[in-house]
Amino acid sequence: MEPVRVTDFAKAKQRGRKLKLLTAYDYPTAQILDAAGVDAILVGDSLGMVVLGYEDTTRVTLEDVLHHTKAVARGTRRALVIADMPFLSYHLGVYESVRAAGRLVQEGGCKAVKLEGGREVLQSVRAIRAAGIPVMGHLGYTPQSVHLFGGHRAQGRTLETARRILQDALALQEAGVFALVLELVPHKLATWLTRRLEIPTIGIGSGPGCDGQVLVTQDLLGLFPGFNPRHVRKYQDLHGLCSEAVRQYVHDVESGAFPTEGHSFSLDEAVLEALEGRRFTRGTIPLGTDLRRFTQRRSECAWSEPSPSCARSWPKNAGGTIPFRTERAPYTQGTIPTRDRPLARLFTQPGASAWCRPWATCTRDTSRWSRPRAHRTASR
Repeated sequence: MEPVRVTDFAKAKQRGRKLKLLTAYDYPTAQILDAAGVDAILVGDSLGMVVLGYEDTTRVTLEDVLHHTKAVARGTRRALVIADMPFLSYHLGVYESVRAAGRLVQEGGCKAVKLEGGREVLQSVRAIRAAGIPVMGHLGYTPQSVHLFGGHRAQGRTLETARRILQDALALQEAGVFALVLELVPHKLATWLTRRLEIPTIGIGSGPGCDGQVLVTQDLLGLFPGFNPRHVRKYQDLHGLCSEAVRQYVHDVESGAFPTEGHSFSLDEAVLEALEGRRFTRGTIPLGTDLRRFTQRRSECAWSEPSPSCARSWPKNAGGTIPFRTERAPYTQGTIPTRDRPLARLFTQPGASAWCRPWATCTRDTSRWSRPRAHRTASR
């Protein structure tokens, strides 16, 4: 699928197709949003509140946005990546504005930048565009001016403020922004502005009349249970789901249900024995030992360790008869034919603490095996 470009925004408005935008601040979230079909991913300075835990966006730095833009750009293949220009990155003159926007594109990997404000930022908008970087505008409630507004408040509810938003919108359109975010603007005003403007409008808390919508992804997913603004619809209670998953994990670790052997990797017992310097002395072989690791010392009718330097042999049977079977047939009392050479794994000794040697070359009584009884079946 072809990647989304800034020119596709104008085409969407002309065709009446709604634009879908969401925020992302990391690689996996960007992958999810990109695969889900959003038109653009905004690396918003809202990361200050939903990722870094700040009270507002004014403490977010250019380095913060750069760091998260890089991650989002790596996780995006189709959607247009737009980076927010943070507080004071475009307020200190045209040179600083172009430099900051250039870093977001060159180092961060975004394809466009967004900045807040109206006529007061026109010089920066024109200079950034002159450098070949697409610009998205932002009017209405602008979070970087939260202290000036006295909090998170809707804008444009009076004639004076509505007229100012209109004038700013027309000025930004003339300066060349490719789209305009309208945040917390009364829906009738937002709809009226959308009809007046040639560029597409992207609403957040501004009603259904805009050309597109944007939300903070963490709000959409319900990651903050105590945050319930009017303009957000929670499509999932991810906070509850994550909390339950973590509680289950804590319980499983405490109870020993996790991890199991299936969550780890196997190790040849010989490696562990060599690491510990462990050697079996003459006596019994512990149950659970893999006898396939040992060779037969025919001269002693016993098992020996595989090391060439080892001359110790394994013990005779601890006593009693041992149920067994081979892949061919069970044997009656007597020696096991040498030609069959039953595999060690086919023998077991229930109720005892050791294995005994099964090889047929022995002629002593201890090499004799008995046929398994009806009520006792050998296990592999």
